[in-house]
Amino acid sequence: MNKVKETPRITLTITEDQKRSLDKLPYGDRKKLFSPIIQEVCDLIERHPRKVAIVIAMVSAGELGVGDLSSVFENGGVHGKVRGFKKELNKAKL
Repeated sequence: MNKVKETPRITLTITEDQKRSLDKLPYGDRKKLFSPIIQEVCDLIERHPRKVAIVIAMVSAGELGVGDLSSVFENGGVHGKVRGFKKELNKAKL
């Protein structure tokens, strides 16, 4: 018996407003939009696995946007924006 390979998927809860906005995209454009974002996050996880929690906290706090992800860790060092946010996290003891 041949087993059919399932396509990996991700399910997220979104607001009704977000759904209405995304429903305006032509068929197939969600994948075109979100696949590169997901790949960027996956690459970040692979390159800097111990620093991902900082990035998640910064994105959640609105300190980083999608366009910032690839430049967060430049030249093997921590981008200044991350450094400042780490200080704030340490003050808050998170």
